Amino acid sequence: MSLSFGLVAGAQTQDNEQKSKVNLAGIAYPKLATSSRAAKEALNMVKAEREAFQKKMEALKSEFKVKRDQEKAALKTKLQDIKDEAKKVTVQKLDENINKVSSNFVEKFTKNLTDFDTYLSKLVNKASATSTAAKDMTAFNVAVESAKVAIVSARTAVEAQAKQTYSIAISTEANLKSDISSVKNTLNADLKSVRDLVQAAHLATVKALNEFNKIK
Repeated sequence: MSLSFGLVAGAQTQDNEQKSKVNLAGIAYPKLATSSRAAKEALNMVKAEREAFQKKMEALKSEFKVKRDQEKAALKTKLQDIKDEAKKVTVQKLDENINKVSSNFVEKFTKNLTDFDTYLSKLVNKASATSTAAKDMTAFNVAVESAKVAIVSARTAVEAQAKQTYSIAISTEANLKSDISSVKNTLNADLKSVRDLVQAAHLATVKALNEFNKIK
């Protein structure tokens, strides 16, 4: 089995170690000592959790659109004080593009996490169907649980990013460049934080795959 997911590049890398205490009651993957029926029920729970995440992300898209429409109307009003028509058009385009970048990252990260979760479920399903006699499953079970924690943590960050909008705060015509730069810097920092967590989920899923390969 192989695992390859392309993560979006965009923000500069930096160390960002985060530990999340996540309550996984009801959605943890099954220990492989359980019956096949118990494993199937646990995997169904995981699937339900994954589908709930996808539905929530769809709902957040609608909320994002409503908020953005309000912000675009407010920006248009603020730009009335700017005399240069070309600058007005540029600011509006940048305002739209900055938020589009955020939305595109959210879409990509959502797909990444869904792929990781689906892949992890397949690993557990295959491991449950594998004869485990005389095999130590501890490392695999630990890796699976760690991957699940990383995925849940990343999901929380992606959901927060999906709610986030970026509106250029117009101060004066002379300061337009710095106003725009400030918003771009905020966007880059936010995306970097989310990207770090998605990458951590990716690495944790790869770790689970490596442990699976040892016991299959």
